[in-house]
Amino acid sequence: MVVPSFVSTFANPSMSASVSSPSVSSLQNDATRDVADRSAMLLSPLLDQPFIVGPGFSPVPAKLVAQIVAGKYIDLSDLLAVNLVQREQEPQLLFNGRLVLTSQPKKQRRRIEDIASWMEAFAIFSLILVSHFPNRWKDLMQYQLLILRTYRHFSGRVWLAYDQAFREHAAASRLTDWSSMNVQLFNFHSAGSSARGTPLVTSNDSPEPPGSSASVIHCKSWKKGRCTALFASCLYSHRCSVCSGVHRAIPCPNQSVKARSDESKRRSRSPSASRSSFRPKAHRS
Repeated sequence: MVVPSFVSTFANPSMSASVSSPSVSSLQNDATRDVADRSAMLLSPLLDQPFIVGPGFSPVPAKLVAQIVAGKYIDLSDLLAVNLVQREQEPQLLFNGRLVLTSQPKKQRRRIEDIASWMEAFAIFSLILVSHFPNRWKDLMQYQLLILRTYRHFSGRVWLAYDQAFREHAAASRLTDWSSMNVQLFNFHSAGSSARGTPLVTSNDSPEPPGSSASVIHCKSWKKGRCTALFASCLYSHRCSVCSGVHRAIPCPNQSVKARSDESKRRSRSPSASRSSFRPKAHRS
């Protein structure tokens, strides 16, 4: 058989090409669907059953697990071990021989009031999320470090107020990356709070951030001895709230002068002062 010169000897037969390429693509599509179906079959039952935390902890109810995975806001105190135990109800054998779930008296739930209980609850919260979304481990750990840093820096419960506000915002906006600080929420809840254990400035401390000249809100922590802003500059004014001076002494040294001035103004405007200043002239006979 003589092949014409214009026919390429390296061309694949048309029949084999048309048959082989659809078969390969169809096999790849079938394999992809098979993997997706298996993944869905493995993950879907996890939302319908309690989450097993580990030894020493009660399982987290399936309803609570579904809320966490869906990105809804939850009260972290619901994940404390003592509160999870209180959710359980044990069957009791009655005289009729039937097992009935009896309602037990409600006990007072434990609230998160210290950093240790928050760490316990947030660890369980992170385990549930990471088990469904493995790529979330990094931003959750970074968020945990931010809360710990806030707890160590500020006195009071700034860390707890910011955590609740941030998680409410994350649930409303469907935020799935918690690695970045919400500056607006952080400044709102930390304004006026004093630093933990460092009320005064010493020569070995880091330089204090300057105040804002455009703000009409006075920085309370600066008045108490040191500005606790975590940024290069404070968003609030570093001036006296009484005389607008650059000092932070409590009480204000000009407060007595201002008080005397205000008192004299009030006296001059009082009705008794106006009556005493006006005296009718006596008529001469």
